[in-house]
Amino acid sequence: MIIGIRNEELDHRWLGATISEQNIENFLEEVLSKGIDPCGEYGEYHSIVTGLKSLSKSLKSASTVKGENACTIYLLLLNPQIIKNR
Repeated sequence: MIIGIRNEELDHRWLGATISEQNIENFLEEVLSKGIDPCGEYGEYHSIVTGLKSLSKSLKSASTVKGENACTIYLLLLNPQIIKNR
């Protein structure tokens, strides 16, 4: 999940988006067209892993709060919990 975007780097519509098989091509197309490292290696965006099939667990948050400072727009995850997938 994209939880932080440095201003003027990545379209803010990606904030809160979970990168998955369904949108990875669109994500890669956008970041590569802007010269952004796909891993966010230079701080263009920040992400958090919310689930791995191999671990059978996921990170869930009751809600999020959007914040902003001089150079970044970000999400705060409120009351995050690790849950076991069925």
